[in-house]
Amino acid sequence: ESHNDERTMRVALLAIAHERALSNTTLEVHWGAGRPPMERSVASAALCREYAACLAASGLGSGEMDLVGGGSDTATTSAMSIPSLDALGPRGNGFHTLDEFIELPTLVSKAEALVRYLVTHVWRA
Repeated sequence: ESHNDERTMRVALLAIAHERALSNTTLEVHWGAGRPPMERSVASAALCREYAACLAASGLGSGEMDLVGGGSDTATTSAMSIPSLDALGPRGNGFHTLDEFIELPTLVSKAEALVRYLVTHVWRA
């Protein structure tokens, strides 16, 4: 579904660009990193549920995000059918903008959740 969303977005952006192009000009559109949107898979959803339990045990929310993105390296690994988990970084807002900030009090809880996951799901194997 998200590959279709990407195609739809690209077609819409090209249509807007061509519609607003000035006469006697040439328009070229170059796309960014070329990562596909991260696909939700059964294996990645299971990984997300396991990590969500660790987030909740560490005092953080455990809900799954509604949207899938294409900016994360996990978009690359998920495209290779590797179960992937995104959003392990700090909590905050405005990521990759001039208004970016992180919520310092959540750094310890985020680290605790990651360690909890590694100890209970990776190192036990």
